[in-house]
Amino acid sequence: MAMEEDKRKGYEDKHLPLYMTALPEEDEWEEELQAIQALVYEGDTPEEIAENLKECGNEAFMRFVEEKEISKRDESDLHQAIHLYTEAIKQKSTIDENVSKYHNNRAAVWMKLQRNGEAFRDAKIALKLNPKNVKACYRGMVASERCKYWEQAIDFCKQGAQLEPDNATFKKKQAVFEKAL
Repeated sequence: MAMEEDKRKGYEDKHLPLYMTALPEEDEWEEELQAIQALVYEGDTPEEIAENLKECGNEAFMRFVEEKEISKRDESDLHQAIHLYTEAIKQKSTIDENVSKYHNNRAAVWMKLQRNGEAFRDAKIALKLNPKNVKACYRGMVASERCKYWEQAIDFCKQGAQLEPDNATFKKKQAVFEKAL
């Protein structure tokens, strides 16, 4: 009932700490925000903390991607996602497959920001940590193409084609890149 009354007064859910998509300028929510931040870092192991951070990064990325009106997309969501994936990586998880996902997810965000060199590096690290990460092959291939790193693009295509022999994209792109050399 109080929520409905607040909405009638023009107060929106995005002003509640749990639903905020950006930090307020004043310190009025400091205690609440600290409590929510503690929830993100709640966990017994670096793996659990990293997974919580990854999930928050995914939510920030999806807020940007799912906004239908391009003019309403908030690039700060992408920067928040980069920060969260970076924090997940810093947790020093011992599970290489998970760390590979954090780098791969960050590569996807770098690509949205047109920071293809960073996307290339993260895709390369993701594949080193998990050589079976097909998404990293694809992102590495696209980032390499955008940077005109033809030899690296071909390598990503070859690895992707080995993992998914029926995926025509890797084979077609490899032929295009070989002609570009």
